[in-house]
Amino acid sequence: MKIVLLQKLIAEFRALPRAVYVIFAGNFINRFGHFVMPFLTLYLTGKGYSLGQAGMAMAANGMGGLVASFIGGFLADTIGRRNTMFISLAGNGLCIMALYFANAFPVILLLTACCGFTSWIYPPAANALLTDLVDEDKRVTAFAGVRLSINAGWALGPAVAGFLLGYSFLALFVGDAVTSITYGIMTLLWLPHGLCARKSSRSAWHAVTSAWGTTFRHAIRNRPFVVYALALLPIATLLPMLIVVQGVAMRDRGLPASNFGLVMATNGVLIIACELILTQWTRRFTPSKVITIGFGLFGIGASLMAFAHTLPEYMSAMVVFTVGEMTAFPIAMAYTAKLAPQDMRGRYQGILSLMWALGNMIGPVLGMALYARFGHMAWLAGLILGGLAVAILRLNEVRVKAAPTLLHAVPINANDQ
Repeated sequence: MKIVLLQKLIAEFRALPRAVYVIFAGNFINRFGHFVMPFLTLYLTGKGYSLGQAGMAMAANGMGGLVASFIGGFLADTIGRRNTMFISLAGNGLCIMALYFANAFPVILLLTACCGFTSWIYPPAANALLTDLVDEDKRVTAFAGVRLSINAGWALGPAVAGFLLGYSFLALFVGDAVTSITYGIMTLLWLPHGLCARKSSRSAWHAVTSAWGTTFRHAIRNRPFVVYALALLPIATLLPMLIVVQGVAMRDRGLPASNFGLVMATNGVLIIACELILTQWTRRFTPSKVITIGFGLFGIGASLMAFAHTLPEYMSAMVVFTVGEMTAFPIAMAYTAKLAPQDMRGRYQGILSLMWALGNMIGPVLGMALYARFGHMAWLAGLILGGLAVAILRLNEVRVKAAPTLLHAVPINANDQ
């Protein structure tokens, strides 16, 4: 069985277009150098700012992402996927370096918002381009490959960042900026534009609002997409909570910063080792059920952090968390790509980025507030958030007895633009 799945996986990877491998390589480079944001809480508290202020800075990052969710999806569908990706990557590298030299807290808030804005322009364009390039029957494999490349970088990056942290924060900021700009240059050299709409003669503001009005009217009638987007929000809140609070919580347990990097790296290593094979198995089942199980494990894994005291205990909790992530997201990414009409792919991905951006606004502030009030028991919020996501998906299952499968989901007719 495993050999058959592996052979099928290799055959599907060989059939992917060359440009997809550029995206894989770029994601690895960029995520490997994603040094700053996971350690921003430690950086700011080390400079004398309070936990509340650190949470505000992370929330500002989410606020920037909230705006980017609208702009990024629109740009991806108008000026092209490649151009949007370059703007995001090059702009993010510049903002990261400017953040290092900021000292006044209002300036820090502004620049973290700019970092969030430039960073979150990227996902709608990249996911839409991948959907453009890959045939429907290979998208699960392609999106799993994207996650593999991201998590390969994630497996190595935090461990290296944790080591560098003992020497200089400047190295973290420079490394983050250089890797982001490097990938931006790669997009210009080796990626196609992807699909884009005809240019409009209307004003930019009118074009954006009109395009998004059409998209929201269309998406709100696409029930499977709406249900997934709603269920994603509590999960999108939980993930930044984990990243922001975990470093502080482990420090308060007496563990060094390098251990935080190792726990984060556990996530990436496990995904590299297991996700592709796991996805070849889970793709045979109804997507909503697979996603429900994954989101449930997400919440359980986060809640186990409440009882962790040692590095092995934190790593064990991360294993459960990561199994949930591996179960849910590759299937979910291909499933939602299937639901989007061709001329709205960027904006549909923008709606999902909007959920992530809202989570990145709420999660850091909520996490820091809960940690300040309840200490390590704040992690039990994972059960609540994970349970809420599961409840949304399960209630929909009860109401709609036959949920669409991955290969047979029927999107609403897109001819109403």
